[in-house]
Amino acid sequence: MPRFTQYFRGSLSGLTIRPGKIESQKVISCLQACKEGLDINSLESLGKGIKFHFNPAQSILVMEGEDMENMNAALRKVSYINSRQFPTPGIRHLHISTSVQYASNG
Repeated sequence: MPRFTQYFRGSLSGLTIRPGKIESQKVISCLQACKEGLDINSLESLGKGIKFHFNPAQSILVMEGEDMENMNAALRKVSYINSRQFPTPGIRHLHISTSVQYASNG
């Protein structure tokens, strides 16, 4: 079993260890390049009925689900991140759009 054996000194924020999970190449690339974007706190707590997808720049998040309360709870877990060493001041605009579809009963 591999062990983490490097020494770390400094500040650490937002670390998530997910044993047995491997992130996609898009996610790894964005960790190195994307400095601003959207994030979901606690992916595991979203619930089984919520599907989500980020674009590679993490500037667009699409969420799908069948239960309104679960969707509202998932939306509350979305946050803005800025990992620049010297963040650029200014207003960040947020656009939220929704679409509701009803299943036919027959």
